[in-house]
Amino acid sequence: MKIKSTALGISLALLANQAFAGEYEINTFLTVGAASVRADAPDDDALYLQRIGDSVSVEYDTRYGINLRTELTSDISGAAQLLAHNRDGNQYDLDLEWGFVEYTMGNLRARVGKLNLQTFLLSDYIEVGYLYPWVRPPEEVYGFNPMRNYPGFEIMHTAKVGKGKFTSMLFVGSNDVILSPTTTFKARNGIGANFQLDMPNFTVRAGMITPTVEYVQTPGYMPQSGGTVVLPGGTIKNNDRMYMTTLGFSFDVANIVGYGEYIKTETDGSLHEVFPDQEGSYITLGYQLGKFLPFVTVGSAEATPFTGTLTDSVGLVPNPAVAQDSVSLGIRYDVNDYSALKFEYKTVDPDVAAVQVDWTTATPAGPAMTIPFNAGFLMGANPNMEDYQVVSLTYDMIF
Repeated sequence: MKIKSTALGISLALLANQAFAGEYEINTFLTVGAASVRADAPDDDALYLQRIGDSVSVEYDTRYGINLRTELTSDISGAAQLLAHNRDGNQYDLDLEWGFVEYTMGNLRARVGKLNLQTFLLSDYIEVGYLYPWVRPPEEVYGFNPMRNYPGFEIMHTAKVGKGKFTSMLFVGSNDVILSPTTTFKARNGIGANFQLDMPNFTVRAGMITPTVEYVQTPGYMPQSGGTVVLPGGTIKNNDRMYMTTLGFSFDVANIVGYGEYIKTETDGSLHEVFPDQEGSYITLGYQLGKFLPFVTVGSAEATPFTGTLTDSVGLVPNPAVAQDSVSLGIRYDVNDYSALKFEYKTVDPDVAAVQVDWTTATPAGPAMTIPFNAGFLMGANPNMEDYQVVSLTYDMIF
């Protein structure tokens, strides 16, 4: 069974890009996972993706979802996804991941509601682990954007191209994202576009989004040798913009399966002091051997962190950069047409950069301080950290 053709067929069913006989349809999916980190320079505070440590963790990758769709009239329908996960460390709560009303007129579709931000190859089905080869999508690309959904509006046009189709999408919306207990990222008036060509054996896509950003941070603490240091808080609300562009492809030819994506983010004005300009990419190649799909993924993320004295009087702490190279070896085994077992071994080479920040313009008593940017996604990393390994196993189902 080939993932690309299977993913296309099942995602069409899950997201109802098809006519169905009944008035409603329900699909569910489940992922049960376990992961742990082994670091060459142990750090008790080191957590990959802020949740996975040296003890086996089952919370981060385990999730359960329900996709619902109902047909109100011949041209008006509604759809929603309910998702239970525990990535923030709280109990498993069932949240509305997205939900919208859709109006169809020929090749045009308009949606309004809480929408999925479709900026990546996997955006339509990113939570449905059965539909892609990895344990989790490569963080070097998928970890860049904190906003996964948004209340807003989108319009989509689909045209036939030979045996495939070309989809154009324009969207607008806003959302608040809680980055930490003390930090909120507010994306306002986001405008974006996506273009995707789907052919029988390959897909190519390009997209962009540009919101204005308000960044709010309450005072917090940073552990230091010999005690703790109070970090000042503040707000950036200067209508500065963030720009994100993405490119991607996938193919499935003669049992060779491939994926690749690229992302670039840039910021204007004061935002650059908080959010570094970044680039990320990955390439995955695999070969289908019956029910087995062994694959290798090479990922890279680079950042241009801010250095110098903060010019605003808000005294915000720079956002950690994503800077790492990685190589993953994985294998997927299709247990049957509705479930798969996946194993992945990922070696990460972090790039730890120190940033000198002077808060004396924000608080008279505020000292200059050197902050080590996080080593990629290894939160609380030792600045001397070298390579570390992430071992992950999941069982994915759709039913």
